[in-house]
Amino acid sequence: MAGFFACLEDELKLPFTTRLFGVEVSVEQIEQTEHDDIVAVCRRDTDTAGIRLVDLPLPTPLPEGAQWIAAWKKWRIGS
Repeated sequence: MAGFFACLEDELKLPFTTRLFGVEVSVEQIEQTEHDDIVAVCRRDTDTAGIRLVDLPLPTPLPEGAQWIAAWKKWRIGS
């Protein structure tokens, strides 16, 4: 997990915009959790929420480095 997180920190271009539950949010950072997971910290106005990276819908076009999100999802939940 630490290797994926390091690659995401280095390669994923932040911030980027995506939609959660029909609402546009800004993905501002990623964080490791104490449960060996990675979350995207999303902001809308003054509200923030952590969304598991495996549950994060990606925008089109994909942000730079999104291939690392795809690799994490594949590794975390399988193919």
